[in-house]
Amino acid sequence: MKRYEALVALTSFRNTDAVPLFMNALTDPDATVRLNAAWSLGQIKDSRAIRPLLQALQDTDPGVKIQAARALGRFKDSQALVPLVRALEDEDWHVRYEVALALLALDNPRAVDHVSRALAREDHSLQNEIENSLREFDAHGPKSPREQTPAAGPEDDDDSDTGGSADTSDEGHREWRSLQELSDPDWQVRNAAVNRLGQKRRGGAVDALQDVLLNDGNSIVRGNAAWALGEIADLRSVDALTDALDDDDGEVRNKVITALAKLLDARAVLPIAEILQWDQNESTRSNAAWALGILRDPRAFGALVEASDDVSSTVRGNVAWALGELGDQQGITVLKEMLTDEPSPYVRDQIRNALRKLKAYG
Repeated sequence: MKRYEALVALTSFRNTDAVPLFMNALTDPDATVRLNAAWSLGQIKDSRAIRPLLQALQDTDPGVKIQAARALGRFKDSQALVPLVRALEDEDWHVRYEVALALLALDNPRAVDHVSRALAREDHSLQNEIENSLREFDAHGPKSPREQTPAAGPEDDDDSDTGGSADTSDEGHREWRSLQELSDPDWQVRNAAVNRLGQKRRGGAVDALQDVLLNDGNSIVRGNAAWALGEIADLRSVDALTDALDDDDGEVRNKVITALAKLLDARAVLPIAEILQWDQNESTRSNAAWALGILRDPRAFGALVEASDDVSSTVRGNVAWALGELGDQQGITVLKEMLTDEPSPYVRDQIRNALRKLKAYG
């Protein structure tokens, strides 16, 4: 068993004795180990992890920074405010997005002000994503000091409130009802239940959603189960999502790929690379190329090179972008060869952008 797989397995026990191990793993030479350590500390939510996670916001690997930001958002601790605000300047837009979500999770008006100011500097697609989160924040409003929930300790449930309040009881009942509805004969009832569980990002629903993803008879329900697992972003779902890449429905495979990209786990790289090479669905191949760019794993280079002459301009454009994201200087030669005969203005623009990025890396 690899080191990062051992970390994921240890997390399932929620044992605080393992926290120092995870904290030490944040400095491991292997970025995948560091990434999984940050995720594990976010799951266990032991306050000793806050300072190491704050330091992890300065990691050289974007995936580690993303998992550190997600973990800090789960803690909802005010000492994370200033480091997270600084991280809004990160050069990687995926990191900035996750940092913005973590700041909003603090339920602090100062954090919202910083996110609002940072929003003005972003492109439209990222602005829309963050604005949706801001609207959700405005709908609920920052909690007063009396309403604030202290950061959950390791013995607490994933997202539970304190004190067994009526709100907590109602929320637990709604989650239980949604889980029961996953086996309803009516696919629309099952689909609505899947969507609710994904919107709430409840870690307790992972096992049930994995079962839906792999076994439900309706492709819409399966696709939305993949989406929900991506929203929950629990690394326990990587294996089930990877298995679902064999789904007969192209749209399901698309949603599975998007979910795997959100999880930023190295186990997904080779299966997604195979999709890029062999899938008959143009949209699925295009999404696979995009996901490989998000994952930034050097093992994807060969598959991206093979897909550089794909019949679809959309796929070729995403391949060019992904080669730029990988940062491998060998990609310069590939991109120049692509540019020689490329008929699509869109793809040529993507190639030029990737070349500029690679030359900057060099």
